[in-house]
Amino acid sequence: MSTFIGREQDLTALHGYLQDALHGKGKVVFIIGEAGIGKTRLIEEFKAQHLDAHNAAMQSQKTSKVEVSPDIRFAEAKCNELAGKGEPYAPFFEIIAQFVTDDKAFGSSKLAEIVREVGSDWFELVPVIGKALSLISKTFFKWRKTDDVQQLADRQVQKDKLVQEFSHILKRMSDEHPLVLFLDDLHWADDSSISLLFHVARHLQEQRILILGTYRPTDIEAARGDKAHPLKDVVYELHRYDLCATVKLGYLTQAQVQDFLDAYLGRHELDAAFATYLHDLTEGNPLFVTEYVKLLQEIGKLAQTDGAWRLQGNITDHDMPIPTSVEKVIEKRVERLKEELQKTLKYASVNGEQFNTLVLAKLLNWDELELLEKLEALSRVHQLVKEIELAPGQTPRGAVYQFIHSLVQKSLYATLSAGIKRKLHAKAAEILEEVYHDDLETVAEELVEHHSRGQNHAQAAKYALLAARKANRQAGFQEARAHAQRCLELLKTAGAKTTDQAMLRLQIELLLELATAEEAIGEAKNSIDHAETAAKLAEMVDEQNFQGEVFYQVGNLLFLNKTNFEHILQTLEKSLTLKIIVKDYEGCIKVLEKMQVPCSRLGKGNHFIQRCQESIYLNQEIQKVSLNITILKLVAIELYEQGKHQDAYQKALESLTISLTTEQPKIQLDLFQSVVQYAIRLGEFSKAVEHYGYAKTLAYQVNNVDIQDDIFYKLGVMCKHIVHHMYILEN
Repeated sequence: MSTFIGREQDLTALHGYLQDALHGKGKVVFIIGEAGIGKTRLIEEFKAQHLDAHNAAMQSQKTSKVEVSPDIRFAEAKCNELAGKGEPYAPFFEIIAQFVTDDKAFGSSKLAEIVREVGSDWFELVPVIGKALSLISKTFFKWRKTDDVQQLADRQVQKDKLVQEFSHILKRMSDEHPLVLFLDDLHWADDSSISLLFHVARHLQEQRILILGTYRPTDIEAARGDKAHPLKDVVYELHRYDLCATVKLGYLTQAQVQDFLDAYLGRHELDAAFATYLHDLTEGNPLFVTEYVKLLQEIGKLAQTDGAWRLQGNITDHDMPIPTSVEKVIEKRVERLKEELQKTLKYASVNGEQFNTLVLAKLLNWDELELLEKLEALSRVHQLVKEIELAPGQTPRGAVYQFIHSLVQKSLYATLSAGIKRKLHAKAAEILEEVYHDDLETVAEELVEHHSRGQNHAQAAKYALLAARKANRQAGFQEARAHAQRCLELLKTAGAKTTDQAMLRLQIELLLELATAEEAIGEAKNSIDHAETAAKLAEMVDEQNFQGEVFYQVGNLLFLNKTNFEHILQTLEKSLTLKIIVKDYEGCIKVLEKMQVPCSRLGKGNHFIQRCQESIYLNQEIQKVSLNITILKLVAIELYEQGKHQDAYQKALESLTISLTTEQPKIQLDLFQSVVQYAIRLGEFSKAVEHYGYAKTLAYQVNNVDIQDDIFYKLGVMCKHIVHHMYILEN
């Protein structure tokens, strides 16, 4: 609704919350109302009237000597119905990216430095901004890139760290500039984002941050899967502790409908009876009002003569359209368009509320330039779509457009027959696979939807697994579980059989991702059951390399879920045997690292040492120095656990000596730390000091800023051990 009517009180309320935020009293404000009520339009007007005006006023004062407050920084993100619920933290990726790129556009790098300084995990987001936001998930969480689960033990710790980091980033950014975050359509947000919003909201009271979020009440009343919508509880808790406010939008009154006609049409000769008719027909829904007036203009029932708009005929005329909903109005407006424009809109609706022009052009089998010309007309003349402004430096694959409202997209999609929908979704999936062939993970969630609606359930399952894997890597464990469960359903629908090796492997990988997510959210029994099922299915796979990796991951999951050590060891032994057979020596080391604790707890330390020695012998074939370093270190740890401190010291020293022939300072400092600890335990204080001296010299020679923190931390631990030992000797 380009004309802004009937929301003056709501606008005043938002201005009040902004003033509070500018004075360090931040808050979350929910703008709620049903579809077409004008939630997003209110925020657009708020930004234009208050944020942009404030910034312009501040800018004009900067030429004077008067000290002014910093410019307010605004960032927005729209939650996506098609894929948004399955992509962890998606709106917050976008928010951080927008703040940083806007700051760069203003000639500053302060906000990027803040992310680098206090958000080491979140900074992985920043380097890809100049390419495309869609690449974020590919480079995000560099430490999680491995597909195995060796870091599962600290998954929840890392997730908590991520949440804490985001709060610190916002706090530091708000020290530089007051921040306004706008999260549109929160009813489509993923669970992790809703959880993060709750955490951030609890720490806004003394910060210059205003968070605005829109949602439809009926949508959060509806269940999400077999549980209540997560936003429902969050809103309740935030209200309970007075951490949020709500602006509830109502329908326009009859007088406000009259005001709209005056503002939208300018000079007209429409009487009060017409305003009453329009209000009764639309019930004051702003989108319905606007679209109906446009329809009357397009069919000629409202015409401009002598500079004034007049009704041609009467409201009781038989040709006066009487649609029963805004969707029906939109349908009638679309019916009047040229056939090629109708086709453009209907095909676009298959891709959701937002669509990519490169993908849509291929779906229509048109040249992209030809499509852009038609979208220009649909945007400028018919006002049914609009182009999305991209972040500075962002270069996506095609331009991005959006329907002016979700109801427009839904209305158009509803006009397509089931058969056409199925064909278009199947074709859209093929096109996405072609366009994103080098980065399928970015569009995994969309591919699940397109393949599923295109009734290619096996392919949909494949991408549901990919989406689950991505979500697990990004600590979005609820989303990962949902994707994995969806994958199970798709496999059942597809009639997957264990006799099909490809489907069998897919089921196993799926079960491991599901078990991974369940372990992380504390569902130990389910995690163990799914891991055990994966192990049983692995016995049927005809590839030993794959089997070995499955048994390794299952053993690790069993360990994390604190199951029987004997069973854990048996599973890991299976993995080690298979990895030896296929000569996966690096895989052997990985398994041995997991075997050390179970062997030690079961009193099988000597068996563990024997297995390590076998691996050293096997490693002679490839002579990879780093593997021997790790194996010797593991042997040293086990010997130390057995109380054989002298032997442990010698093995650690042997491992250290080999490591000094490599360029691996982090490993070297780690080994120096062990050697110092073992020397102190033996009472060899002078040797401990000597080793510390070598370590200190090495640490100061390292120029790699990415590992300096870790290196000096290890150096500090060594120093602590030595100082503590000196204190004991002196007393």
